[in-house]
Amino acid sequence: MAGVPDKFSVRVLDRSLVVYRAIHMAVSGFEDRDGLARLARRRPERIGSHILRLDLRPGLGICCTDATGGPGHWSIWGTPAHLRSCVVDIHRV
Repeated sequence: MAGVPDKFSVRVLDRSLVVYRAIHMAVSGFEDRDGLARLARRRPERIGSHILRLDLRPGLGICCTDATGGPGHWSIWGTPAHLRSCVVDIHRV
């Protein structure tokens, strides 16, 4: 799974938009681990150096959709703490 970039150039003028912004940020998930590893080796600045495997559990408020990217791509939304609690494996690329 690719991570969210460390820095954002988003300036929040209205405090109520903080929730809106957080809801619309997602991490990318991929069904093909080998394909993602190849992509990460080609584009480490974009993908990162590690691949995480998640076991998403019900009741944590985590949402996902496959409608935002190409075949085998998923966008996954949730609080960082809930997403971290679903990590079951970390693989260095």
